[in-house]
Amino acid sequence: MLLTQRKAWGEGRVFFDDPVTQQLRSLPMAWTTLALPDPFVVVAHGQTVLRFIDLQQLDQFLRTHSAQQEEP
Repeated sequence: MLLTQRKAWGEGRVFFDDPVTQQLRSLPMAWTTLALPDPFVVVAHGQTVLRFIDLQQLDQFLRTHSAQQEEP
């Protein structure tokens, strides 16, 4: 059962009682249906494979990999 949702450890999290151990547990809100959809995915209407942040990371990887191959 969901007890609360709040920001903790730098991200939105949901807190719930574990029915087996009776301990308070938490998960990142992004892992649940309570998270808002990614705005980029909404605007792209599902027509893209990669998010903008993914493209930035791919660009950085390719630049680094290309620079390493050019070195003797």
